[in-house]
Amino acid sequence: MFQVRLPRGLTWLTVLALVFFCGGVWAQSDEDFGDQPLPAYEVCADGLTVADLNTGLLWELKVPGGGGSATCLTDLHGVGSFCTWEQATSDWIGLVNLEDGTGYAGFSDWRVPSIKELQSIVDYSVPSPGPTIAASFPGEMASSIYWAVPSDADSPGDAWGVGFKNGGRFGPNNISNNQHVRAVRSGPCSP
Repeated sequence: MFQVRLPRGLTWLTVLALVFFCGGVWAQSDEDFGDQPLPAYEVCADGLTVADLNTGLLWELKVPGGGGSATCLTDLHGVGSFCTWEQATSDWIGLVNLEDGTGYAGFSDWRVPSIKELQSIVDYSVPSPGPTIAASFPGEMASSIYWAVPSDADSPGDAWGVGFKNGGRFGPNNISNNQHVRAVRSGPCSP
């Protein structure tokens, strides 16, 4: 007769509970997420933005550049550009909204995204290390952390972000640290 010995402290009841739980989660996941729309993005004709067709958000496309001594204030859209949280939420977003006299891509209502908004463009099918940004954001290689708003209410000197290396929430992170930033707004591609 075939016998299986369980490690010390593990009972058959625990094993059955784990099998049931994992099987239940798998079935629940298929059921709950089966009706969710697949990520759908459209690179806009302006070549500057990406529209998320599910959320209605319009995202800034980053371009090659930045890094080294280039900050988000000297290279507004460089994928390697970085800045502090305070720079991102004040000076940088202000410059983006004033760009070319009408704002980036013709819009002047850009803002720094929330954590949930940033997580909505993570491609969770890409194994870590990423970058795990959705493939519809062409040429983007920064797998670092991107700032989110608001700051951490429990610790005003900190803020949260999303790490595109693994798609996870990152923080709390000191607001004087340098991270990346991406602009978002509600609405479709420019006409």
